[in-house]
Amino acid sequence: MFWRETLRPASFRGAKFFFDSHDYEFGRKNIFHDFPFRDDAEVEDQGALADGFSITGYVLANKDNDFNYFIDRDILIAALKEEGPGQLVHRYFGNKSVALNGSARMTETSREGGIARFQMTFKEVKQEKPFTETASPKDSMDLVAKDSSNRLLDAFESAMDATADLQKLSAGITAGMQNIIGKVRQLKSLPGSVISAATGIVLAATTLAGTVLGTPCALANAITGGFDSFLFAAGMLQDTVSRDILGGCSGRVQNPLDADRNPDELSQTEGTALATAAAGLSTFGNELPVISVVSPASASDQANQQALINLMRSQGLIAACRIAVRTVYTSQDAANNLLLLITGLIDDYLDYLGAEAGDDTLANYNISFSNDEIYQSVKGLKSGIKKSMDIIGAELAQIVEYDVGPEVLSTLTLAYDRYEDLSRDQELIDRNPLLILNPCFIPGGKTINILSE
Repeated sequence: MFWRETLRPASFRGAKFFFDSHDYEFGRKNIFHDFPFRDDAEVEDQGALADGFSITGYVLANKDNDFNYFIDRDILIAALKEEGPGQLVHRYFGNKSVALNGSARMTETSREGGIARFQMTFKEVKQEKPFTETASPKDSMDLVAKDSSNRLLDAFESAMDATADLQKLSAGITAGMQNIIGKVRQLKSLPGSVISAATGIVLAATTLAGTVLGTPCALANAITGGFDSFLFAAGMLQDTVSRDILGGCSGRVQNPLDADRNPDELSQTEGTALATAAAGLSTFGNELPVISVVSPASASDQANQQALINLMRSQGLIAACRIAVRTVYTSQDAANNLLLLITGLIDDYLDYLGAEAGDDTLANYNISFSNDEIYQSVKGLKSGIKKSMDIIGAELAQIVEYDVGPEVLSTLTLAYDRYEDLSRDQELIDRNPLLILNPCFIPGGKTINILSE
């Protein structure tokens, strides 16, 4: 393969541009110390410099932008103005997580019509979450979730003291697993076979945790396995779940199992219910007995309990985020409501981590307990779910108010007049159950809720 064949189409945050030339800056942060009466110097190496990329690029009128280069120009300008790091696809170096270093410059001249030239300088930064060039909201969220989960597992292994009284930790693990089972059983009209299978996953994880109690890495993975019950119920592990997770008071499941159900198309009712149940684990630990730290042994017990609480809470939020982006919403409002619930719980948890970091009780017993990695992974999770749900919500209709006139109006008439779709009459009834009691008669002079499109 020739070198030209390995070159990549350039872009920043998905905004494409043509590549003219570049400079690559790299090196080390060396500080040299010269001393009197010596012919040589000492070097203090403070690590590697962040790689720098100075790029001269351009956009121009072509068939892809209908020969209107303003389109590509404005997209690239918006990408350069956006806050935080982003993905640079470098023509020569491939994918890089970078941030704009200082200002970018754009030049246009009347002599060169149809072209805008850009001068951009980037610094490579620590990648807060995985990037993909053309990932869907679901795929992007899964990458963020995987990255966050891996960091949590490593943090648990670092924090856990396997020489402490592990029976106390075992009691906390059992309480956490029972908490998961309780959340699953709240989804009251799951078919009995699905409830049994989902709870069986948790019980198997509990048993496994008991056999690897003294091995932090294996224990962390065993505990994480308990959260597969939520993924199973969402159809992400096996396609065996009924479309109706929540039923009426009787809990009857009236529709048969759908063997061909798509786990990436959860109904709004079931997706919201499952995500809310998983996110409920973000408050785990409030019910555990308080450990009074009065000795090195009790300090170790407290460190282990904190590590367990953080793992359980974080994994619950991760499962909730993965389910939320697989839900088919009927409106922007519905998607935003679930997003607000999840991000609100994430914010509460970040506050908890902040308070935990400020507690020096364990440090007084020479136990170093850091939750920095957990804090950063949860921040990345919040950013990931927000970006994914914003993309999903942008394609959904909004709930708007509709003033019904004095004339007699049926749901069929309104469905046709508004949407040219008679089949959407039931949607109007479902959205306004207290006002539309008869599909042949929408009360005049009232205001009802409908979708904007």
